[in-house]
Amino acid sequence: GSEHLGEELVPGNLLLSEPETGPSLSARLGGLQTVLEVQQVQQVTATCRLPGELVVTTSEIIFISESSSWSVAMASIEAVERRRHQLREVALELFLVTGEARLVALVDRAAREAMLSLLHRQGVPSVHPSAALSLVTRQWRQGSVTNFHYLLALNRLAGRTANDLMQYPVFPWILADYTSDTLDLSLPENFRNLRKPIAVQVEGSEERYRENYDMLVDMGAGLGPYHFASHYSNTGIVLHFLVRLPPFTAEFIKFQDGNFDLPDRSFHKLATSWKMASEVSASDVKELIPQFYHPPSAGFLINGRGLELGETQSGTAVSDVALPPWADSPADFVTQCRAALESEHCSSQL
Repeated sequence: GSEHLGEELVPGNLLLSEPETGPSLSARLGGLQTVLEVQQVQQVTATCRLPGELVVTTSEIIFISESSSWSVAMASIEAVERRRHQLREVALELFLVTGEARLVALVDRAAREAMLSLLHRQGVPSVHPSAALSLVTRQWRQGSVTNFHYLLALNRLAGRTANDLMQYPVFPWILADYTSDTLDLSLPENFRNLRKPIAVQVEGSEERYRENYDMLVDMGAGLGPYHFASHYSNTGIVLHFLVRLPPFTAEFIKFQDGNFDLPDRSFHKLATSWKMASEVSASDVKELIPQFYHPPSAGFLINGRGLELGETQSGTAVSDVALPPWADSPADFVTQCRAALESEHCSSQL
């Protein structure tokens, strides 16, 4: 909390527009801290960018804007890492000992590097990616890190963050059976082939993508040749999966120019989503998000607010996501997905 800042620090820009006379910024912070730096930033979350100012003192970091503020003690920051924002190298992410993360974008790369250097001088560490990768991989191989947390660590080391839908953590499809009455995790055929991209799970399907690549080579396409015409993760894909949950519902509608997606194209049935990504569609190569493997997050499959998502062409109303027959409930579905992720077969393929 930052209630000690006092009402005179709201709205924003008061920190940077301090009057020539009157109490100093340090005094307005209580007189117990030395202000080291003030920078204009944007706090970035999954659904908004909030302009404000970042104040660095000898003991804490304070963000203040016209509508909200927060502060974190230097001692509570586990690490600070460089991040991109909107494809620019301008952001920093603060990882707290509580497990929270705060993403802020500065005005340019130079400001980002200056802020990072200041935080290093204050004793906030950064993790060297290659060293961290070696450590977490060794822990995973020794069995002290689960597959779920190993993939989370890989996403973090790759610069992915839940604070930015463009760089949201990616998890792979693990299961390949969404139609059976029971799920047998001892059968390898019930698992996706992790050695291949999601779009070529069916034997022989690689050929059309090779032909597409060769055709683009022959055409001399300006962007260069490619196998797949779309991406496995982007803002639209994340919102596609999270459309039933606030605040992502409003973000999805804004992303779709004021509408929900066409019912047949929406996230409405697991078996359909798997079939489209793994076999049918050349433009749908979606991978998944962490919520598919985190039982407390199973609510993303439930239309708890009764959103009117339309009807498919077959006349089926879209509401809760239709589950495989082997799942008794959304929580059971996610629990079994997690069991598949942590299975011996999956571990050997990862």
